[in-house]
Amino acid sequence: MEYRLEDQAKQCMAVEKECLEIEREWKKRCECLENEISDWKNEYEILKSKGDRLRGHLSRTERELYGILQRKYELTRGPGRNSGSGTLNNNNTSWDGTTKQLNATKEEKYYQDELLGTSQARAPQEIRQRRMLANLTDFLGI
Repeated sequence: MEYRLEDQAKQCMAVEKECLEIEREWKKRCECLENEISDWKNEYEILKSKGDRLRGHLSRTERELYGILQRKYELTRGPGRNSGSGTLNNNNTSWDGTTKQLNATKEEKYYQDELLGTSQARAPQEIRQRRMLANLTDFLGI
């Protein structure tokens, strides 16, 4: 009976040791998973802020493109044109009675040539340079 009792005590200690080892392993695994969760939360916050910045940038770009398109259509209509019909108003006057200039500004001529394709065929680099200069002069107000 004593031998049996000792054997059960050994088995009980082995089971208890095994349970403690399993518990230690699960605690380690739980800590690793908690660290991974916090890393993913940080990554999410970083990506969320990056996405917000990109959405803001996209919104500003869309507004800028919309403004550019508005200017393009205003320039393609050109001064002295009757609401896009392509004909001049009689006596070249506007609705308020002021006389419009027949000659467009340098910038308007440039945009009309570039946008309407009436300019001579040019190298793409030259076109980009001309557009850049026109944008800079427009921005700087020169």
